[in-house]
Amino acid sequence: MLAQLDSNFLKRAFTNEKVIVINAKCSIEYSGRASSQANEAWRLIIIKPDGSLLIHTNEGYQPLNWQPPGSKIYFEENQIIAIRNNPKETLRITLHEIAWLETAIASEGEFTLRGSHEDVKKWVVENLAKVTNCPNARLVVNFIIQA
Repeated sequence: MLAQLDSNFLKRAFTNEKVIVINAKCSIEYSGRASSQANEAWRLIIIKPDGSLLIHTNEGYQPLNWQPPGSKIYFEENQIIAIRNNPKETLRITLHEIAWLETAIASEGEFTLRGSHEDVKKWVVENLAKVTNCPNARLVVNFIIQA
């Protein structure tokens, strides 16, 4: 049973810079630099005020499909359509059933990053004896094999 998508409500929420989160059984069609289809399944859809759109499954942190900031988002009957102009891409989500829908206020706030993945790798190499609890530990070889 499809819970009716109130496209006017979503348009207002999007216009008012709300984050939209939908848990829905949906199918997905993408066309652009490539093409893909995803059959009907339960997914988590996140639409951000900057035009970002992410569709997640129940595994991993990478989205199944996504569109970057600047995409134009349209809400029509039981569909959400994200269009990117350069390069030309269209992501069409057809909603078959909606479990829940939320709109939320989210803001950037202050964020400070100290260190990076490279800093951690460098520290581990420089402190192998501490990390391995072996006083004579040393890095013997550091290379990547490509097949």
